[in-house]
Amino acid sequence: VDDQEIEEITNNDPLDFEPEKDEEMEKEESS
Repeated sequence: VDDQEIEEITNNDPLDFEPEKDEEMEKEESS
């Protein structure tokens, strides 16, 4: 995930953002 993407996610839902969630998204994008 690019830093810009992470910024967008954190800016979108700062309280809802979790590393685990980000990892799941990466797996979905990769497969």
